[in-house]
Amino acid sequence: MTDSDNQVTQYHRLDKTLFAAGMQCAKRLYQEFHDPGSIPKPNEMRKSLAEIGQSLTEMAWDGFPRGERIEGKDHATAATRTLEALQGDSGAAIFDAAFTRNGVEIRCDVVLPSRDEKTIDIFEVKSGTKVKPRHVMDVALQMWVIEGAGYTVRSASLLHLDAEFRHDGSKDFPVHEIFKNADVTKKARKRKRRIEDYIDNFQIILDDETTLELPTGTWCLNPIPCCYAAQCRKLAPENPLLEFPDLTPGQESELHQLGIETIDQIDPETEKLTDVQKRVLKSFAANDLVVEELLAEEFDTIVYPLCVVSTQLALHVLPRFEHSRPWQHVPFQWSARILQENGDVEYRSFVSDGTEDPRQAFVKSFAQCIDDVGTVVTWSRRLEPSLRQIMEDLRPVKEEVRSLLQMDPLALDVLIKNATYHPKQKGSFDLRDVHTALTGNDLSTGKAGIDNEEDARAAFEKMQNTRTRSTTRAKLKKDLGEYGSRQSQAMLEIVQKLQVNDDC
Repeated sequence: MTDSDNQVTQYHRLDKTLFAAGMQCAKRLYQEFHDPGSIPKPNEMRKSLAEIGQSLTEMAWDGFPRGERIEGKDHATAATRTLEALQGDSGAAIFDAAFTRNGVEIRCDVVLPSRDEKTIDIFEVKSGTKVKPRHVMDVALQMWVIEGAGYTVRSASLLHLDAEFRHDGSKDFPVHEIFKNADVTKKARKRKRRIEDYIDNFQIILDDETTLELPTGTWCLNPIPCCYAAQCRKLAPENPLLEFPDLTPGQESELHQLGIETIDQIDPETEKLTDVQKRVLKSFAANDLVVEELLAEEFDTIVYPLCVVSTQLALHVLPRFEHSRPWQHVPFQWSARILQENGDVEYRSFVSDGTEDPRQAFVKSFAQCIDDVGTVVTWSRRLEPSLRQIMEDLRPVKEEVRSLLQMDPLALDVLIKNATYHPKQKGSFDLRDVHTALTGNDLSTGKAGIDNEEDARAAFEKMQNTRTRSTTRAKLKKDLGEYGSRQSQAMLEIVQKLQVNDDC
């Protein structure tokens, strides 16, 4: 089932994780292979997602009437056990099956043998609700390894969560309802043709120390943010192209061909620049904040009292509450600053205690909050899809949700991207970075506790855990309240700063 030892030693051993790293960035591949200890530790949210992914895989296994799991982390031993299972005549599914080809080691979530012991069906479990290109590439890699080991993959499927599934509120999930089976055989086989070229290229990369000198680029953020991105940015020159908003891979390649590595080297007359990019270059030339007329037009429509509100959403990959769905963003907190025309400010807020479904309480309290205000300012419009889902799923608050959907908030992040830019934003339109650029103040407290959105989600996740002590839950609720207060205050300061510049 495996290649001979003499053949394998000619290759650097790779696995699915290293292959995915190489597909994103050669530098990431080199670092993860040669210095695995350098991989930044995942935050609490990423740990949670990894645990959910494993739980989903095990849940999918329950959908097969008979199955045998290949235990053990030693790949050679697991590959031997997989071979023995395939040579048996039980016909049972094989979970976490191990295969090797030319030093490339893969574990397959589900292998289903056929009557012909050399023909199999494979199933890969993913936690998303859609089939993505990187998922198909993962299956293509498995197909390349398995068929190189002497088997024929008759069909390849992705088992992913069904976005239309509605939970009944129980602890159990009907496997055949929550998962959808997507046949990706043709797509994977098409991509399989290039796998060997990728592998050969990765072997060259791993022998080339100059790989560590590669610059940052759009690949640092796609298809997902690279875990080394923050480290690489520290080594990058000032104002790298990665910080140029709306940068496409094609545009980036053209700039590199011209010898351009930083934003300040870009000619403002360059063709096909977006309006945002032109504004960025204008800001760099002035070395100051640039404000377009659109800002004044939007601010002229403001009706007082002005409600500046920050909201926090929990991400539930698996639905937890009755009438909820996979990958649902559940609102659990809002924090509002009510600005009167005379400059007076009132603070209002809501934080769920984490002991029950927060959606109804969130909606009712938020609707009451904005009942007596004029213009509502949010950081983004990401709350709107969640509200629409709530309106579909929870009839008791349907009218309150409808009133919230009619508030037509001013999305501050969109306005800033379309009308302003400051060089200190470093290409970011994140609340923290914009606030720091415009006010010179850092939102970070420098203390233990909740310091960013992922911390907030992790805190609420812990609050929802029935094993969490009441005292801990109360402390987390207090920390969330303080975090929300800082967020809404930062938004208010941004609005006031832009109003001053608009008046100038």
